Amino acid sequence: MTNRVLCIFLKNNPMKNCIILGSGRSGTSMLAGCLAKSGYFMGDNLYPAREANPKGFFEDPEINAINEMLIAGCYENRWKWFVGFLSRRHFEYGQK
Repeated sequence: MTNRVLCIFLKNNPMKNCIILGSGRSGTSMLAGCLAKSGYFMGDNLYPAREANPKGFFEDPEINAINEMLIAGCYENRWKWFVGFLSRRHFEYGQK
């Protein structure tokens, strides 16, 4: 979908909630910026632009904090799974 088609689509449809998911440096700020230019309300308290992202992030710190908590939970669960896996493997293969 080109930017022009995206803008026409957004103008002809009522505003809806939108979640942008992606890893760092994958274009999420660019997509959020396109939505903001198309009329989406991105929030009143956005991270300011800086050298790494001179056009801005279009992210609200409160929403970003939720994202960070979700990511932290994934890593915590992954670590617990890995430790459990090693423990089971040691028990099954290392102990007789």
